[in-house]
Parts: sequence; structure tokens; C-alpha cells
Amino acid sequence: MLVILTKTPEFGLSGIKGRLKSLVKFLIGKKRGPSAVTESLLRGLKELGISYRYNIDAGEIGQNDTIYINESAETLKWAINAKKRGKIGRLITGPNITISPEDQGGVMLDRNIDLSLFPSDWTKNFWLLTNPELSDKIKIWPAGVAVPSESGAERDSFIIYQKNAPDSLLKNIIK
Repeated sequence: MLVILTKTPEFGLSGIKGRLKSLVKFLIGKKRGPSAVTESLLRGLKELGISYRYNIDAGEIGQNDTIYINESAETLKWAINAKKRGKIGRLITGPNITISPEDQGGVMLDRNIDLSLFPSDWTKNFWLLTNPELSDKIKIWPAGVAVPSESGAERDSFIIYQKNAPDSLLKNIIK
């Protein structure tokens, strides 16, 4: 089962700290890029009909579960320790845990991370400059965005977002 965690699933000091931060952000209506990526993932999983569990307690996580962490270095540290103890299966992270490999004590370089998702080739290449051993563990995942629309309205226009695609591909899409 896929388990998505945005906060530490235990009620220790780091778990309480994470939950308080989440509550304060919710109350003041503050949103950051990482939460937008998580919302995009949840929306996509729902549209595809893929089952997942979101911010569950540690006792509900199975040793064969795949854990995805995007928003918190503290939660990633918890998951790394859980994986070392055989409490979880596969560990996926990114793209918003740290900016550089050395941040947060180099937590993103831990060998227990199975896969790291990055938003683009340039961020991947930046990390590989100093950590080429990560080349097999980094994959590009350009998270989607929600485009507001009125339900039931006919659409006569659309948006094309060209990030790193060649102009020839853009021209073919427009055709």
C-alpha cells in the first residue's frame, strides 16, 4: 500500500512539533510549494483510482508499505529509522525536502532512500554534480497543476506549459 506522510506519524516530540506546524499553517491559510505538490499527487491518485493512505499513525503502517515523503525532513528521518528497523518497505521522497544534498545533515543522501523525485533535469543534474552515485535513485517527476474550470462548461481553449521540451514538440502539440 502507498502511504503518503506530510508529518511524523508518531506522537513523540518531533511528531507533536510537526502536527502543531500543520495546524498553524491551516489556521492562517498558509500554503507552500511542497503542499501544492502533495495536493497534486493526491488529486492524481484519486483521478487514477489508485489506493493510498494519508498521514496515518505509525501503528497502521505495514512493513511492506511504500512510504512517500515530500514535505518534512523530520518525517523523512523518522522513515529512514523505520526502514532501518524493517518497519516499512520502499521509501520514496522529494522533490521538496531539501534544496541541496548537504541540507538537513545530508538526510537526502541516506542509502535507505529507494527513490528521489525531482521536478526537472536541471535540479537532478545539480545534485549529481556532487553525488553521482545517486544517478539510479533520482527520477524526474514534473508535478501537475490544477487548472480552475467551471463544471459543465464547454472548453474552447487550453493551456500548454512548455518547461524543458523542444520547440518541435510544442509545435506538434499545437497542431
